Amino acid sequence: MLNSYFKGWSLDSHTETAGTVIFDGVQPSINSVAKINSLFITSGSTAHTWYIMKALGYSTTTAAAAAGATEIVVAALAFDPLQTLATNDYIAVQLTSGDYFFALVTGVSTLTLTVAALPQAVLSGAKVWYFGAFGDTGHDQIKPPVSITTPIQAAAPAHISDSSYSFDSSNIRYESNGLGRPMIIYNANATAASTLVSAGGTYFRH
Repeated sequence: MLNSYFKGWSLDSHTETAGTVIFDGVQPSINSVAKINSLFITSGSTAHTWYIMKALGYSTTTAAAAAGATEIVVAALAFDPLQTLATNDYIAVQLTSGDYFFALVTGVSTLTLTVAALPQAVLSGAKVWYFGAFGDTGHDQIKPPVSITTPIQAAAPAHISDSSYSFDSSNIRYESNGLGRPMIIYNANATAASTLVSAGGTYFRH
């Protein structure tokens, strides 16, 4: 079968006040690699590193959770031979609609994770993708110049690449093919606020 890309995705403009993290999730598509083809970033007067965080592993929920709940229970915390989920890591949990909710883990008690209020209910057995922390091995980096809007683009079905970095959901640690995996675009945004002006891409089937 020929390689093909079959639909696109996009993110709206997003900024936060300095000191508030910027993170936006790229929804996965079953049996497809999510690729970033276009990224426009405006930097403030202080250099920021942007991270393309890739799903490094996953677990499932072992109990249902209602909309508005702030806790989910997972089957395991180990998601990688070298990593275990901890406070201040990022996850994406599948909602009843099929979409994923991207969240910061603010607490871990045994197998119970504390997150922001769920926008929809979560079923028992729902998939939970683990990203770890932004500095973990496996995530890619962008270091744009300050005080300017930086456009980074590649025509589909290719994806943006920069040196050894590859901005799609594949090519992560242990040679995962990246199929059906989400991504997060992250900036700690410590001082002199940055803006994710826009981001877009495609889903690519092998």
